[in-house]
Amino acid sequence: MDPSWNYGPTDLVARDGYVLRHSTTDKIPLWVCEHVVKDQLTGSEGRNDKFAPDPLLPAGHRAELSDYKNSGYDRGHQAPAGDQTKDARLKAETFFLSNMAPQVPALNQQAWRELETLVRTWLIARGEGYIITGPMFYDPKEENTHTATGTVNHKTIGADGVAVPTHFFKIVAAKDGQGTWQAIGFVMENRKYQKPYRFADYIQAIEWIEQRTGLNFMPELDTLEQRRLEHTPSVLWN
Repeated sequence: MDPSWNYGPTDLVARDGYVLRHSTTDKIPLWVCEHVVKDQLTGSEGRNDKFAPDPLLPAGHRAELSDYKNSGYDRGHQAPAGDQTKDARLKAETFFLSNMAPQVPALNQQAWRELETLVRTWLIARGEGYIITGPMFYDPKEENTHTATGTVNHKTIGADGVAVPTHFFKIVAAKDGQGTWQAIGFVMENRKYQKPYRFADYIQAIEWIEQRTGLNFMPELDTLEQRRLEHTPSVLWN
C-alpha cells in the first residue's frame, strides 16, 4: 500500500483462506488475497449462503446485512466461495461481509462468475497460485487533464454507507511449466455484460491497476522482476 495515499482508517483481517485490508470508511475491502492450491479447488463442499457481518470488525466499522437488503446490489464475493471446496469452515468464512462489495447482479452472477471459473481452471492446471481481488473507483475522465476533477463519484447503500465500486480488479500470479512466475490482471466495470464474454478485452497491466488504486501488490520483488510481472500481461492467458 502506498503510504502517501489517504485511504482513511483500515483493518487487516487474516483468515486461513484469505487475507484482506478492510476500509472502515467504505465498509468494503481494499483488496483480498488468496493463496490457492489445486486440492482446495477439486472437492465437493456445497454452499450454505449464510452471509453475516464480520465478527472480527466492530459494529459501525463494517457492513451489515441490512445495508444490502433491497439495495439492488448483490453481496459480491471477492475471495469466491468456489475457491473453497474441501473445508466447510473455510468456505463459510468467505460469506463474511468484509469479503464482499456491492456488485450489479448481472455482473456477479454471470460475467464475473465466469472469470472466477476461468481462473480456477488455470490454477488447477498449475497446481497453485495467488489471486488478488478488489474494488476500484475509477472514471476515465480522470485520465484527461482537461476533464479531470480529482474525484470519482460513486453510490453508497444502506445506513452504514457501503461504497458501491465503479469497477473490480482481479490479479492472478502463478508459475509456468518452467517454474517462472507469471501474472495477469483484469478490470471490469460494475455493470452487465453481453455474452460471449471477451475477457481478453478486460486485461490490464498490474502496473495500470496499481497506479489507479494506490496499491502496491508486489512490494518485495526486486525492481526488474516487479516490472516484468506488472508491466506486461503474462502467458497465463494462453
